Amino acid sequence: MADSVLVTNISELVTFEPLTRSPYQALVTEEDLGIIKDAWFLVKNGKIEAFGEKDGWKSFAYKNIPRVNAEGSLVLPGLVDSHTHVLYGGDRSEEFSSRLEGKTYEEIASAGGGIYSSVKKTMEASEEDLLSSARKRVKNFLSHGVTSLEIKSGYSFSWQEDLRQLRLLNRIKEESLQTICVTALPLHVLPKEQSAKNYIKELVDYFLPIVSKEGLADFVDMFIEEGYYKTSDCEPFLKKAKELGLGIKIHADEFTRGGGSKLAADWGAVSADHLQHASYEDKKALAEAQVVATLLPGTSLYAKIPYTQARGFLEAGCQLAVASDHNPGSCQLSNLPMLASLAALHCGLTAPAALAAVTFMGARALSLETKKGALAKSYDADFLILPFHHYKVWIASFGEFKPKQVWVKGKRVI
Repeated sequence: MADSVLVTNISELVTFEPLTRSPYQALVTEEDLGIIKDAWFLVKNGKIEAFGEKDGWKSFAYKNIPRVNAEGSLVLPGLVDSHTHVLYGGDRSEEFSSRLEGKTYEEIASAGGGIYSSVKKTMEASEEDLLSSARKRVKNFLSHGVTSLEIKSGYSFSWQEDLRQLRLLNRIKEESLQTICVTALPLHVLPKEQSAKNYIKELVDYFLPIVSKEGLADFVDMFIEEGYYKTSDCEPFLKKAKELGLGIKIHADEFTRGGGSKLAADWGAVSADHLQHASYEDKKALAEAQVVATLLPGTSLYAKIPYTQARGFLEAGCQLAVASDHNPGSCQLSNLPMLASLAALHCGLTAPAALAAVTFMGARALSLETKKGALAKSYDADFLILPFHHYKVWIASFGEFKPKQVWVKGKRVI
């Protein structure tokens, strides 16, 4: 059997197979994890071919297939980080000290720091410097078991610079061991000496057609917040993006209730992210539109802002993902297992929900839920062999221990 491998002696295999059969489900319980004790599974041509328990594999014609002995370890699907900004120049470590001295995110930004500082440093950086630093960050994600991740452009004052960043991201996408989704985020900062309305017209007339023609992005995104972009600004951009078949993701309601959640629901976004100030009506609208609500607890930890609470979203019927929001200023973390534990502790997720949030639900937040985030039949064989026997030990460990092995599409990469 060509390109096959049999993984045996697994203490606990988390498949999420029940969720793959559910069209839309918000509340995740242990029953939804599809746990198989004393398990095995077969990989064929990079996909999950079969799985079972104990020595069931011996009744099949698998005897001559290469075997991997998991040595009584836990096996999870590869992790999915659905919100990152890993392409940037320079650093903003001085801002961390400023926050320790009591300055707010808004105060730092108004003084020329924040996103604007990263824009300047990124635009000044050479292509090779940007590629080199981003490659190292992507590799670090892999070391923590992240086998699929999204990366955004957006540190730009012009659409031409944003195109440069998207083309660099596609170079990383083509060479990466992981699966990478690229998101165009030109609506991140307001361009200098130009109104939002005029800039968005240029994006609609020039930028988006090029993005579509060259296949540079899977999604578009926008930062809906006071001092940045308003919902009314973005509608022409959203209309054009949708016409071109691009998916939609939205930075929504992080510092104020700016209407980002409603915009995400109205335009059928795949996810709305941050969400600290979303109202119950917003949460219901997201649920009804089947928009994944993505929690970013690392930003709350790093920038000392409130944690988005899961309970109201679950009561409204929203699916929840957890992502890192890795970026140079408000969260330099890439340890997604630690962030899953943080979300459980401070956002109110149960252990099963926290695990689902960085696997199957993360895949849903990237429209990858039919092939990523689970170890069901025909899914990509992205999986982790971990130094634990039970998933609850993993969620309690706060990312302290890295995977023993990481596999992507049936190939061992760590």
